[in-house]
Amino acid sequence: MEGLKNNIKSFQQFLLNEYHHEKWTTQDEGDLICGFILALIDHVEKLEERMKTLEKKILIKAVKGFYVMNCDKSSVVAMVEADAIYEVYLDNESEEYFSKDKNGREFYVGELDFNGKLILEDGFVELTKKIDS
Repeated sequence: MEGLKNNIKSFQQFLLNEYHHEKWTTQDEGDLICGFILALIDHVEKLEERMKTLEKKILIKAVKGFYVMNCDKSSVVAMVEADAIYEVYLDNESEEYFSKDKNGREFYVGELDFNGKLILEDGFVELTKKIDS
C-alpha cells in the first residue's frame, strides 16, 4: 500500500504540472482528488487488517474454572468452566481479546503485545494459531 500511496502522490504532482497550465484542474481540485484517493487507501488498509483478524479463529482452553465478578463482587459477570474450549475474538479498538461463556456473557482473556502477539491471562492456554474457515 505504501507504494500505491507514493504513486498517488506522483499522480497529484502530475496533475499540478501537466494540467494546471491547461486549466484542467486547480491545485485545490488536484489536492482534493488525491486526498480522497489517499483516504480510500487508508480505509482499505483498515479493512484488510480487520479481514486478517476475521480470518483467524483462535481457540483457547481454560485450565481451571472460575467466576468473573463485577467490580464490587456482588454479581457474576461470566462463568469460565474448567477444561472448556472457547473461541476468542479481538476487539480491534482496544486490542484486547474476549470470549463468551455458555450463556453468552463476555469475559476478558488477553491482549496483544507490542509485536501483535496474543498474551493470555493466567488460566488459559492457546490451542490454535490459525484455522482457515
